[in-house]
Amino acid sequence: MYTMRVKRYNSIIVADKVLSEFKKIARKTTSSQPYEGFCMIDLYSNCREQGYSITRLLDVSRATQCVFAENRNSDSIVVYTGTEAVDFGLSSQIPSEKIYAKRHYFNHNEHKQAAQYIFDKLTEKEMT
Repeated sequence: MYTMRVKRYNSIIVADKVLSEFKKIARKTTSSQPYEGFCMIDLYSNCREQGYSITRLLDVSRATQCVFAENRNSDSIVVYTGTEAVDFGLSSQIPSEKIYAKRHYFNHNEHKQAAQYIFDKLTEKEMT
């Protein structure tokens, strides 16, 4: 019998850990303090960066998007955050130069801190 093995990239494993922590924070926090809008989770792929994109939609004209992955040049976790439609590629989720310049890094083992940062960005009252 033939057994197929599927190898996952380490970078997506890092992003999975951040996403898992994000879900824990969201479940714990939103049960006591509901937020407006809803979030969509998509896959993010930019060469060696494999991760996720979380977009919080408040209405047709207002949204915040956070993209996170293991950085392609290090073991660090990188988070890109934007609030405008032009901040990320429509189908690719790749950040614009403006967003790329404002990226935020976390050490490779700071999954909880990265998840909390993402949650805080997505739940900010004023989206600028």
